[in-house]
Amino acid sequence: MPYDAYEGSEAEIAALASELRRVFKARLSQVVVPARLKRLLIRFATHLVNTCSHVVTFNYDDVLDRCLWDVRRLLTVGDPLIPYWHPDGGYGFFCRPASLTVEERLVFMDQTAMHLLKLHGSINWRVRRGTATIAPLDSIMHFEHWLSQEAEPGSGAPTPSQADIGLHLHPEPLWVPPVLLKSAVAEQPVLGLVWHRAFEVLRAAQQVIFVGYSFPITDIAARTLFEEALEDLPPTNITVVSLAEDTAIRERIVATYRQSFGDIPDTQFHFNGAAEWVRKSIPRG
Repeated sequence: MPYDAYEGSEAEIAALASELRRVFKARLSQVVVPARLKRLLIRFATHLVNTCSHVVTFNYDDVLDRCLWDVRRLLTVGDPLIPYWHPDGGYGFFCRPASLTVEERLVFMDQTAMHLLKLHGSINWRVRRGTATIAPLDSIMHFEHWLSQEAEPGSGAPTPSQADIGLHLHPEPLWVPPVLLKSAVAEQPVLGLVWHRAFEVLRAAQQVIFVGYSFPITDIAARTLFEEALEDLPPTNITVVSLAEDTAIRERIVATYRQSFGDIPDTQFHFNGAAEWVRKSIPRG
């Protein structure tokens, strides 16, 4: 808290934040998506890529990232008429593969069909070891087990070792943990860029769907982002997907969204959860 700024408290807070990230990362790594939900998630991801629909999210995990990549699995910039997603450009900035810490090759920023804009960072965003606390954009790399880190075809070079790559990266992902103090959002250049991208895509959107977002009144930055970016979007073009069986909770969700975006019709609220909404609203690929 701000009133805890006595001498030495910064180190204590840093240690606490580090432990929080470690525990949170461990829990995320244990998440297993059931097969029936995985099929729906793949359908959702395929729809996003094929319709070039951007995603603005506060999630840290890379579950959706992997599904987006699996839609086409293109490793290089291909036919511009074939929609696909790749981490090198899919996060809204040039996020280089972490294998470049142990090899030299030419890599381009992919011009993906859509952007996955992660406003609080991601579990697979890593910073080169030795980088300053405020990380330059070109020091941020994506590192994940599900994306093939193969050597350039025909180069004769061995496939980079995951262990060797990991030694060249800071052990903690670049993200803002779910705590009260979120100064890192403003401090980190990459998050400022991603928030800017989010404002741009929301401002240009003709339809916006909120999926599983509680819209907390305490998150002033997020509320301001959505309210300012969507101020000209008609309420009829906003859909809210949530999971709420209790009538009082449903009424509270409706009131919260209408307070920010105007008279969203009752028919635009869906309270049976994201899985049911995907089944009914998104066609099979």
